[in-house]
Order: sequence, then C-alpha cells, then structure tokens
Amino acid sequence: LDLKAAYPNAEILEDQICPLETGAANALVFNSGMAAIMTALMTVLQPGDAIVYTVPIYGGTQHFIQDFLAPWGVTGIPAPAGATAAIDAAIRGASNVKVVLIETPANPTIIMTDIRAAVESAAAAPSGPPLVMVDNTLLGPAFQHPLSLGADLVLYSATKYLSGFSDMIGGVVLSSDPALLRPMRSKRSLFGNILQPDECWAELRRTGHP
Repeated sequence: LDLKAAYPNAEILEDQICPLETGAANALVFNSGMAAIMTALMTVLQPGDAIVYTVPIYGGTQHFIQDFLAPWGVTGIPAPAGATAAIDAAIRGASNVKVVLIETPANPTIIMTDIRAAVESAAAAPSGPPLVMVDNTLLGPAFQHPLSLGADLVLYSATKYLSGFSDMIGGVVLSSDPALLRPMRSKRSLFGNILQPDECWAELRRTGHP
C-alpha cells in the first residue's frame, strides 16, 4: 500500500503541501480539521490506551477525547498548556500512553507549549515512546515547524490559514515518516473523509500551484 491518493487532485495537493512544512515527507488531506484529528487518533489508539493532551485545546478535539474516546475505553489525561513540568509528569506518570497531543499556541489562550521538551518527555515514557502530534493550525507552516522539533505528526485545520478565506473546510496531516501515514490512509478510505476534488483544486490555487 503506497501513499497515492484516491484521485489526482488530492495527490497533487498532498505533494504541494509537503514543502510548506519543514521536514515533511508525506501528507494526507481530509474534508475537515476534525476529520484529520479523529483519523489520526483512531489509527493509533485502542481501548486501554491513554492520551495526554494539552488544555485548553480546540473544543471539537476535547469533545472527541471526552465524549467518544473515553467511553470507548481510552483514558484522556489533560495537562496545562505551557506547563512543561506538568506535561512531563503526566507523560511519565501514566501507563500505556500512546499519544501526546499538543496544540500550540493553545486555542483560545495563545499559550505556547515547548514541543521539544514534550518530545523528550515522550521518549522517556515508561510504557515506551508515544507518538507526539502537534496541532499547528494557529501558527501554520510559516511560523512553526513541529517536525523539526521532533514531533511525529503535524495536524492542520486547512479551513483557517491554509485556505485563507474561510470559504472552504479541510484538514491535513503531515509526517517525515511515510510509515506513520500508511495505516492512516487506510482509515481515511474506510471512513470516507478524504478532501473532495473541487476543494483540493481550490486549495491548490492558494498554495502556489499553477
């Protein structure tokens, strides 16, 4: 299974977005930011796992963790955004942590979280290193590069700055490791939440594609 998209518009958009994100080798596009976040988490997490996530965080993400993942058997562990010591304690103190999800700057407080410190804490997690996912929507690829700081996945709501006009909805996941995206691509096919061809074309016009 390779990382070619279901149709050319999505494939071209994914190739075009990668150079915007320092360190990215592959991308997957989705029909919303929440679709990207949900698919990324559902690919990695199983009942009995735990996720450490910074708070405050985008409301849809928090609802998904609390109202879907928790009843499904995934333990959500909130940690204050920007509180490096508290995030480290949450990661080291929990068992079976499979994901550390950071939104930085936090929405809506704009508190910054130290990505590299969280990556170092994840590397020392007692149950093995979890994936570090960073929602980079608010700063975008122009101002922050989570992959170069050690993050495994970068998440975007393309509805915001990547689109630029608030007239379309989309989401993106990027990684420097294609192996992380292959199972996610399979989940995207299962869930049917790839970005539609017309929206891919519109987004391409905004990322500099001729």
